Amino acid sequence: MSEFSMTDILRVVGVEQKSSRGRKKCGKCKKYVGVRTRMCSCGYDFKQAKIDKAKPILEPDYADSLAIAARYQFEGQARVIYVPCGKCPYKFDNMENWVENVVRSGFSGERELGDRVIYSRSALTYWLRIDNADKVDELNEFLGEKVSN
Repeated sequence: MSEFSMTDILRVVGVEQKSSRGRKKCGKCKKYVGVRTRMCSCGYDFKQAKIDKAKPILEPDYADSLAIAARYQFEGQARVIYVPCGKCPYKFDNMENWVENVVRSGFSGERELGDRVIYSRSALTYWLRIDNADKVDELNEFLGEKVSN
């Protein structure tokens, strides 16, 4: 009695080697197997493949936000705000004063909610674009190069 591979059996039964519901493609031999198959007959380990492809989840400019906080000697814990809601707490007069006032207002808990926050570069840019869109490049120059990718 000779042994048959699953591909041979499926071919006899009439299941084609193509994408369909309940099937996934092997990353090594490119054959389709059942979705619950953990290891292909060629030795490809589906579970290991998912772990290898996983990337760490990082906020878009978290490191950059920490750099802004460090620049203004922030200490303690706070939430990072990426997209603020409502109007900016300060009117723009000049870049240095505006950034310092906005960033420090988050540290002190002067916000309506009373919690301490760190405003990210994207939050500052968001507010600046509303009334002073022409100042966004100046903001980026003032804050320096981005820390995060």
